[in-house]
Amino acid sequence: MLTTKVKCLDSGAEYLLDDNLFLGSGSEGDIYGVPGKDDLAIKIYKPKLINEPRAAKLRAMLANPPDDRMRKKKHASIAWPMDLVSNGNGRICGFVMPRLRGGHQISQIFDVDFRKTNLPTFTYRSLCTMAGNLVSAVWAIHNAGCVIADVNDGNIMGIANGYVTIVDTDSFQITEPGSGYVHYCPVGTPFFTPPEFQYLFDIAPQGKKPPPKQRSPEQDMFGIATLVFRLLMEGHFPYACAFPDSVDPLEYVDCLKQGLFPHGPQARFGPADLAPPFAMLHPSLRELFVQCFVAGNTDPQARPSAGTWHRALKDSLKDLTRCAANSQHYYFNHCPACPWCEWVERLNRIKPDDWDPFPAPSAVHQPSAGTQPGTQQPISVSTPPRPAAPPPSPWAAPPRPAPPPSVPATPPAVFTASATTVAPGQPITFQWTVPNASSVQLQEKSGRALFTSNSPSGVVQIYPTRNTTYQLSASGPNVSLPSPITISVSQPPTPITLNAVEIELNTPTPLQSEQLELWLTSPLKEVSLGLRSPLALVDYLRLVGYGKLNGITVDLNHPQPPTQGAGLIGPGVGGFGGPPSAAA
Repeated sequence: MLTTKVKCLDSGAEYLLDDNLFLGSGSEGDIYGVPGKDDLAIKIYKPKLINEPRAAKLRAMLANPPDDRMRKKKHASIAWPMDLVSNGNGRICGFVMPRLRGGHQISQIFDVDFRKTNLPTFTYRSLCTMAGNLVSAVWAIHNAGCVIADVNDGNIMGIANGYVTIVDTDSFQITEPGSGYVHYCPVGTPFFTPPEFQYLFDIAPQGKKPPPKQRSPEQDMFGIATLVFRLLMEGHFPYACAFPDSVDPLEYVDCLKQGLFPHGPQARFGPADLAPPFAMLHPSLRELFVQCFVAGNTDPQARPSAGTWHRALKDSLKDLTRCAANSQHYYFNHCPACPWCEWVERLNRIKPDDWDPFPAPSAVHQPSAGTQPGTQQPISVSTPPRPAAPPPSPWAAPPRPAPPPSVPATPPAVFTASATTVAPGQPITFQWTVPNASSVQLQEKSGRALFTSNSPSGVVQIYPTRNTTYQLSASGPNVSLPSPITISVSQPPTPITLNAVEIELNTPTPLQSEQLELWLTSPLKEVSLGLRSPLALVDYLRLVGYGKLNGITVDLNHPQPPTQGAGLIGPGVGGFGGPPSAAA
């Protein structure tokens, strides 16, 4: 039996580690339990990895630990070094860290079959809570000035009550307090690495690690948003696209590099087959995903921070509701009906095997844990009240009768406007959800397209200029379209008049009216023989939404006749982002 004797530098405790305490091994070393301390573990590096730079990094980590508030609940959401250990030669050879029991890699929690067997009462509410706990832990790491760098689904562990633990923390990018020296992260995972760092894998030799590169919280948040997306979308990657037969399919990383987010407002391709509908997500979460994976694909600063994700996930939990047909189905209350019931019915037509990611309580075993979900930066995770009688499962509720076959499985399409009567220049926000649609287009009644979304839902802001009827068109199986919406644009109660205004050539002159805000113009026509006085604005100015203007003139008083070819007055005349002017 192999034994290793180590001494803790801070506590002074000595331990004899042997095969009976062995928990597992990785590429860098072995993990052992701590005798008499079930909540601790010790990582011992391989002999070739025991060196001073690694010891310096561990000392920097001990000097600046994140504020892991879950320790008050006797849970570690960050497996941070707690003490250093030395071998018989007095060299630092490893560290003491919190030990997680009963945890599963988050990649397993994405898997429906794994959840059915190991987490049978895990619900969509559990997944949302776990996402909130994940970003909360990341928030604490970033607040401490640290960067995870190698975000992936193998160094995040989850347990049945929704808690998470981020492991492999000694691979983080660490900055030494005081000196500012940066200990880089030597590894990376392509699927969770943002586009601006994908080149590191291209220049790395085959099978070798990418070269180290200093990273920032913004790079972390690309990978963390990917994990949150997978938690909330049943394991699907955000850039996974479905390609038509006429297009050669791309590998996932290539879709990532090109920013082909299939749920964006101008997506070129639709989402992967069998992916849940993006429209079922809370509107605030959809907005953050689009912000991260569309604008944030090329601009790291556009990616939402961990704190922003935390607040959105916290608030969205309040809008979760329970399905009347299956108490294990939770969904956001903006949905007109339970999307899980509709999705299960649709997929069971494709592969009839009684597939359901959240089976009814009568179809599952008792849960493996009964603690209520909690968070690091505490967020509300209270569940709807349940009957006082058994069953003992905290997630289970008495089975409800299934809806009768005559009830349509597909929820109705929804098409709304923020208002139906506006003043000229006032915006209208249209929002829609068309179940089963692969693409939806907002049109004027004339058929002129205004906006296209390659997902069942969309939101767009329009500035109506006249009374117009707006309608949706969509493609997809069994699509039902909602009724059109007519927007009325109210005209001014009295005729609009402008008094004559004297304009000095080459001098900006404000054009004002107490009754009218000029907000849009087309360029004035070029006058080949110079401007004549008075100048009839009706010949040059178009005020959208007010109809034809009659008899409005500006008196141009100039000391000398304008030269030939003068007379272009461009956009910006009369208050369109700048004062009016005349050019000689």
